[in-house]
Amino acid sequence: MGNTESQNLQELSKTKLTEFEESGNEESILLNFEQISNHPTIAEQEKSLPPFEFIHNYYLEHTPNGFKRVPINYESEEEVQTRHNVTSLVGKDSKGIWIYIGECMKDSEIRDGRGFLVRLESKEKYYGYFHQDYMNGRGRLITLNSVLEGDFYNNGLNGIGVETSYGKVVYKGSFRDGKYSGMGKSIYDDGSCYTGDFAAGLRQGYGEYWWRDGSSYQGNWLEGKFHGKGKYKDRRGAIYDGSWNANKLEGQGEYIWQDGRKYRGSYFNGRKHGYGEFQWPDGKLWRGNWVNGKLDGIGEVLVRDELKKGEWENGAFLRWCNT
Repeated sequence: MGNTESQNLQELSKTKLTEFEESGNEESILLNFEQISNHPTIAEQEKSLPPFEFIHNYYLEHTPNGFKRVPINYESEEEVQTRHNVTSLVGKDSKGIWIYIGECMKDSEIRDGRGFLVRLESKEKYYGYFHQDYMNGRGRLITLNSVLEGDFYNNGLNGIGVETSYGKVVYKGSFRDGKYSGMGKSIYDDGSCYTGDFAAGLRQGYGEYWWRDGSSYQGNWLEGKFHGKGKYKDRRGAIYDGSWNANKLEGQGEYIWQDGRKYRGSYFNGRKHGYGEFQWPDGKLWRGNWVNGKLDGIGEVLVRDELKKGEWENGAFLRWCNT
């Protein structure tokens, strides 16, 4: 064990609560444990899930190349007898008071092996494995909002896992410190779904979002919003292909309406702004400057192969210019 890990364990040992231990009242521990287990929301979720199986003989180590599973035979009677003892513990950390029932390192209070943990304040229940006093290995965490299952490290879900938020979303993919991070897929309660990159729990990088009504977005994201190059198609068939900034059309892009009208040019803050060309299905073309979505300044109109130059202001035609 490294110096940092030893220091962390020493700090954790200082925060152990004593009111239960001094009283020697194991019934108090079990009663508080059962109160969380029998919470209506947690109990309801447990009924809908298959039993958690303690059949995963490994813990996780963090390496420069990611997380590595380290084999350990928790099922071995010799391993249990020489390395572990089963006990009940009460402690406190940044999330508040917790109660643990399970295996610890032999003759110590360092949680290690198979165990159950509940948190009194946040009302959470964890089934799974511990290593050196942390949730580490395969586990299932049931909260008042969701169920998370997968590989845990340093008390958070890391690597591939699944989160089911009650009535909201099912996420399958990569986690980092308990948050969506890397490739994953979310299916939402309204029937929409997203497949792509995440960072710190938000859609970020390249991804594709499909709505139930048939509209879609395929492109880049930043902090959960359309950002960079992307293509959006609405339920009526209109398409925008171009640059985005925080969910708004911004930069160069092309917008094609379902009736065949087309605009190719510059956008700012969601509106045509700068130089652009607008074309009608019959071939009529207007090219020139736009300000806040309206024609403004000198522009050219092409109708039946005749090119005319005119002037507009705030979308209103002023006059034809001499050629």
